[in-house]
Amino acid sequence: MEYTLKTKQLSKIDLNLVVNHPDDPFKPYSDGKPKELADSIAEFSLLEPIWLRKAGDVYEILAGKKRANASRLLGVKEIDAFVVETDDKTAVMTWAQLGPS
Repeated sequence: MEYTLKTKQLSKIDLNLVVNHPDDPFKPYSDGKPKELADSIAEFSLLEPIWLRKAGDVYEILAGKKRANASRLLGVKEIDAFVVETDDKTAVMTWAQLGPS
C-alpha cells in the first residue's frame, strides 16, 4: 500500500485560515499543557513547522495542532507550515505517524 505526500515549500500561513480537520481523532488538552508549550514557543520560537493541507479557502491541520493552538495563545498571526497535497486516507496515516504534536 502506498501513501504519498506531495510537499510544497515551507510557507507562512495566516493562523485565521488554519482549522482542525473535521475527522481529527485527537481531543484538546485541558491540563495546562497548551500554556507550557506557548511559553516554550515564546522563549525559543516555533522549532518545527506544522503540516497542513489546503481545503477550499482554509488549511486543515495534519500535524501540529498543539503547536498551532499554543501559537494562537501567544497572538501569533502567521505560522510556519509545510502545505501538502494529500487525500483523506493519507491524512489519517499522517495522524497515526505524527500524532497531534
